[in-house]
Amino acid sequence: MSKIQVEIPGGASHTLSRRVVVAPNGGAENPFAVLGQLAIG
Repeated sequence: MSKIQVEIPGGASHTLSRRVVVAPNGGAENPFAVLGQLAIG
């Protein structure tokens, strides 16, 4: 996950959203290697 700094003035509100992705890793030794193949942005 990325960190994004959000400044919210008193009395204001802000909605944060996030995307959860589930993908097979193809048996890779590193279970997070598949994340390098995802286009994020």
